[in-house]
Amino acid sequence: MLLIGALVSLLGLALRAWAAGHIRKNAQLATSGPYAFTRNPLYLAGTIFVLGIGLVSEIVWFLPLAVLAAFAVQKLAIEREERHLQARFGKTYADYAARVRRWI
Repeated sequence: MLLIGALVSLLGLALRAWAAGHIRKNAQLATSGPYAFTRNPLYLAGTIFVLGIGLVSEIVWFLPLAVLAAFAVQKLAIEREERHLQARFGKTYADYAARVRRWI
Protein backbone atom coordinates (compact mmCIF):
# COMPACT_ATOMS: atom_id res chain seq x y z
CA MET A 1 0.00 0.00 0.00
CA LEU A 2 2.95 2.30 0.69
CA LEU A 3 4.18 2.25 -2.91
CA ILE A 4 0.70 2.70 -4.40
CA GLY A 5 -0.06 5.54 -1.99
CA ALA A 6 3.24 7.24 -2.76
CA LEU A 7 2.58 6.99 -6.49
CA VAL A 8 -0.96 8.37 -6.08
CA SER A 9 0.37 11.25 -3.96
CA LEU A 10 3.06 12.01 -6.52
CA LEU A 11 0.43 11.97 -9.24
CA GLY A 12 -1.55 14.57 -7.29
CA LEU A 13 1.53 16.75 -6.82
CA ALA A 14 2.49 16.44 -10.48
CA LEU A 15 -1.01 17.39 -11.62
CA ARG A 16 -0.95 20.39 -9.28
CA ALA A 17 2.40 21.56 -10.63
CA TRP A 18 1.26 21.11 -14.23
CA ALA A 19 -2.02 22.96 -13.66
CA ALA A 20 -0.44 25.79 -11.65
CA GLY A 21 2.28 26.29 -14.26
CA HIS A 22 -0.25 26.19 -17.08
CA ILE A 23 -2.65 28.70 -15.53
CA ARG A 24 0.15 31.23 -15.02
CA LYS A 25 0.78 31.22 -18.77
CA ASN A 26 -2.86 32.03 -19.62
CA ALA A 27 -4.35 35.47 -19.12
CA GLN A 28 -7.68 34.21 -20.47
CA LEU A 29 -9.78 31.13 -19.85
CA ALA A 30 -7.47 28.12 -19.65
CA THR A 31 -8.81 25.29 -21.82
CA SER A 32 -5.67 23.40 -22.77
CA GLY A 33 -3.11 21.33 -20.89
CA PRO A 34 -4.70 19.77 -17.81
CA TYR A 35 -7.72 22.01 -18.31
CA ALA A 36 -8.54 20.07 -21.47
CA PHE A 37 -9.29 17.00 -19.30
CA THR A 38 -10.84 18.54 -16.18
CA ARG A 39 -12.16 22.01 -15.46
CA ASN A 40 -10.69 21.84 -11.95
CA PRO A 41 -7.25 20.22 -12.08
CA LEU A 42 -6.02 21.99 -8.95
CA TYR A 43 -8.92 20.72 -6.85
CA LEU A 44 -8.63 17.28 -8.43
CA ALA A 45 -4.90 17.26 -7.62
CA GLY A 46 -5.63 18.02 -3.97
CA THR A 47 -8.17 15.22 -3.79
CA ILE A 48 -5.78 12.75 -5.41
CA PHE A 49 -3.04 13.81 -2.98
CA VAL A 50 -5.28 13.24 0.06
CA LEU A 51 -6.23 9.80 -1.29
CA GLY A 52 -2.54 8.99 -1.69
CA ILE A 53 -1.74 10.11 1.85
CA GLY A 54 -4.57 7.92 3.09
CA LEU A 55 -3.09 4.94 1.27
CA VAL A 56 0.45 5.64 2.50
CA SER A 57 -0.64 6.04 6.10
CA GLU A 58 -3.20 3.23 5.84
CA ILE A 59 -5.71 5.46 7.60
CA VAL A 60 -8.98 4.25 6.16
CA TRP A 61 -11.00 7.34 7.11
CA PHE A 62 -8.88 9.46 4.72
CA LEU A 63 -10.72 7.88 1.80
CA PRO A 64 -14.24 9.03 2.76
CA LEU A 65 -12.70 12.29 4.01
CA ALA A 66 -11.33 12.95 0.52
CA VAL A 67 -14.79 12.38 -0.98
CA LEU A 68 -16.43 14.67 1.59
CA ALA A 69 -13.76 17.32 1.04
CA ALA A 70 -14.28 17.15 -2.72
CA PHE A 71 -18.03 17.57 -2.24
CA ALA A 72 -17.46 20.56 0.06
CA VAL A 73 -15.02 22.15 -2.39
CA GLN A 74 -17.53 21.74 -5.19
CA LYS A 75 -20.33 23.35 -3.19
CA LEU A 76 -18.25 26.11 -1.55
CA ALA A 77 -15.80 27.02 -4.31
CA ILE A 78 -16.27 25.36 -7.70
CA GLU A 79 -19.93 26.23 -8.24
CA ARG A 80 -19.22 29.86 -7.30
CA GLU A 81 -16.22 29.98 -9.64
CA GLU A 82 -18.30 28.49 -12.44
CA ARG A 83 -20.90 31.25 -12.07
CA HIS A 84 -18.13 33.84 -12.22
CA LEU A 85 -16.54 32.26 -15.30
CA GLN A 86 -19.93 32.01 -17.01
CA ALA A 87 -20.56 35.70 -16.37
CA ARG A 88 -17.06 36.70 -17.50
CA PHE A 89 -16.60 34.49 -20.57
CA GLY A 90 -20.20 33.75 -21.61
CA LYS A 91 -20.55 31.37 -24.54
CA THR A 92 -16.83 30.55 -24.53
CA TYR A 93 -17.12 29.15 -21.01
CA ALA A 94 -20.46 27.47 -21.70
CA ASP A 95 -18.95 25.64 -24.69
CA TYR A 96 -15.90 24.65 -22.63
CA ALA A 97 -18.08 23.41 -19.74
CA ALA A 98 -20.16 21.34 -22.15
CA ARG A 99 -17.01 19.76 -23.57
CA VAL A 100 -14.91 19.19 -20.41
CA ARG A 101 -16.10 17.49 -17.24
CA ARG A 102 -15.99 19.27 -13.88
CA TRP A 103 -13.82 16.61 -12.22
CA ILE A 104 -12.79 13.74 -14.54
